[in-house]
Amino acid sequence: DEIKKKFNLAITDLLILRDLPDIHEFTCNNNVKLKSRIEKIFYSFAIHHKIFYQIRLLNKSGREIVRINYKEVPKIVPEKE
Repeated sequence: DEIKKKFNLAITDLLILRDLPDIHEFTCNNNVKLKSRIEKIFYSFAIHHKIFYQIRLLNKSGREIVRINYKEVPKIVPEKE
């Protein structure tokens, strides 16, 4: 029951990220300023939600656009990695 509860919380968190207006606008316009904002949002999210090892944004073809890794502290991963 505890696992199910944590899983449902993770799903809710991911749906919140998915529905952010900046995410929708970035995926439509590929605006570099929005990418930076999304990285900051994901970074902040990772600080406060330590259950995720990685938070990623993929484009429609599955290519990684933004990634945050979390071990001891969150790290914005450069696009080339």
